[in-house]
Amino acid sequence: MSAPRIVNCRTCGAKIIFAMDGRNRKHPVEAEPRPGWAQIEGRWVFVMAHADHFQTCPEGKPGAQA
Repeated sequence: MSAPRIVNCRTCGAKIIFAMDGRNRKHPVEAEPRPGWAQIEGRWVFVMAHADHFQTCPEGKPGAQA
């Protein structure tokens, strides 16, 4: 498996990658993962995850293309 290609957001210029969402479509996420917590099989575990770029982009709106 190759590393994802890092591109710049067309509106804010942030570094992003595209991940597959639950509907098997590409979705923009931040290129750098952030630390956080997730509940897996009833236990809280520390994870590194990529933030949804629609939530972090100052110009982004849900449903818009990055």
